[in-house]
Amino acid sequence: MFSENGILKDGLSFDSFKQYILDLSEHRPEYFRKGQYIFYCCALKYTEYIKLLYNNAGYENIDCFYNDKNIDNFLEFLYDCIVQNN
Repeated sequence: MFSENGILKDGLSFDSFKQYILDLSEHRPEYFRKGQYIFYCCALKYTEYIKLLYNNAGYENIDCFYNDKNIDNFLEFLYDCIVQNN
């Protein structure tokens, strides 16, 4: 899924990336909401891209920390940032 330095392996599709993250979230501690957990996991690994999120004019439609409905948009934004910077 990821190389040693955390970069996505070549050719990894968005669907595979998304499924990997969603699978991780299924084993989260019960005190985390799904979107909150996904945000924390991704923020730890991809801090520089999370900063881009907040510089995006429509970040409130992407940020899944407070709204689980934004998980898909958040993961798509993150995936695009990673791919563009690989």
